[in-house]
Amino acid sequence: MENRLKILIAAFTAVCVLIFAGCNNEPVEFPDPDPSVSSGDVIKTPEPTTEKTPKTDTNPETTPDPTPVPTPTPPENDPVDDPISTPPENDPVDDPITTPPEGTDEKPDPDPTDSTPPTNTPPTNTPPTDPTKTTTTTTTTTTTTTTTSATTPKPVTPDLSSAPIIIMPLAPGTQASKKDKCTVDYSNTSSGYITVLYSGSRPRLLVQMDTPTGVMYQFELKPDNTLKGLPLSEGNGKYTIRVFEGEGTSVVPLDTLDITVSMSNVNAPFLMSNNYCNYSAGAAVINKGVELSTGKKTEVEKISAIYNWFVSNVTYDFNKAATATSSYVPVHSELMNSKKGICYDYASAMAAMLRSQGIPCRIDIGEVTVQAGRHAWVTVYSKDSGTVNAWIVFQSNKWTLMEPTFAAMNGDSNKGFQDFVKAPGSFVTLFHY
Repeated sequence: MENRLKILIAAFTAVCVLIFAGCNNEPVEFPDPDPSVSSGDVIKTPEPTTEKTPKTDTNPETTPDPTPVPTPTPPENDPVDDPISTPPENDPVDDPITTPPEGTDEKPDPDPTDSTPPTNTPPTNTPPTDPTKTTTTTTTTTTTTTTTSATTPKPVTPDLSSAPIIIMPLAPGTQASKKDKCTVDYSNTSSGYITVLYSGSRPRLLVQMDTPTGVMYQFELKPDNTLKGLPLSEGNGKYTIRVFEGEGTSVVPLDTLDITVSMSNVNAPFLMSNNYCNYSAGAAVINKGVELSTGKKTEVEKISAIYNWFVSNVTYDFNKAATATSSYVPVHSELMNSKKGICYDYASAMAAMLRSQGIPCRIDIGEVTVQAGRHAWVTVYSKDSGTVNAWIVFQSNKWTLMEPTFAAMNGDSNKGFQDFVKAPGSFVTLFHY
């Protein structure tokens, strides 16, 4: 018995030695304590709960949390950094409209309240959504916007009317001086003219007119018992009218009267038919003026078309020039039929076309430096500015000289002709009809 007790004591002692011998190995390291826990506190492992936090682990073996993740609230708009809004972060495959893939030029849809039209059209087909992933439903409102070009279109200038305006001299008799063989009607001086009607049998009818500018006009009229319209060409003021009849160089007075003229439009005499620019509705010269003026957008375009027609289509009649007398009066139908004429014919027919289009045109009678004797040309008034050619440039609301006769004879592009027309003093005007 005593021996057995000794054996047990010896075995117990051996076991104790072995235990204490193991304590000489390297100590076991523990993780640093949680700094939020004060010294002496007992660290307890939290009990597992059913509440989950959003997935942050990128371990592919971790199963995604099926609990819906709330969409984060976008930050307030920054007028510089974020002119539209900051969209929620989404997988580019799941939401190709809101967030385009990196490396592309495609832009997000603009704010539908923005008046600026979108510059890109977003895709119309949405890829299928993986049911295992968190999805965000996006409602896209398509707004159709009608845009207007930022460049204001130039206004279209309408064609000017080419319908003829025919103003004929009238003799209503409200203000008139009547003699045995002659009646001078001055009822329409405010419109820029008087009329003379002679019923005598003498072969010569002469009217003299003293004007406010001191220039005396002398009209040789055909005594054919038809109404003659005479322009009050020198503007407003006092005119003295003297009428004579006779034969050859022998004349006797029929009437003398003084009138005071007050025109609201001093260009009125050059907008109507008169004894030296005699036309009526339906005449060939008027119809040609309508044809040439159709489709033109400015007065200068009309003037250019009519001028160029005379230069290109009418030739100078040297035979008529050799026989014409100082009492010659143009007949437009002769020029229109023959396409020939002298300077007076060019000027009178061109004036008829322009006047019937509402464009004031004077028939100027005077002298030129390149030839002896009288010559006729036109000056034209336009409210528009513009260029006809190298030597005809219109300034708005001014008279401009035009020389169709010499242009037709020499060629409008002839340098010598152009130099002559542009040289000061080449034309000396004596009368306007």
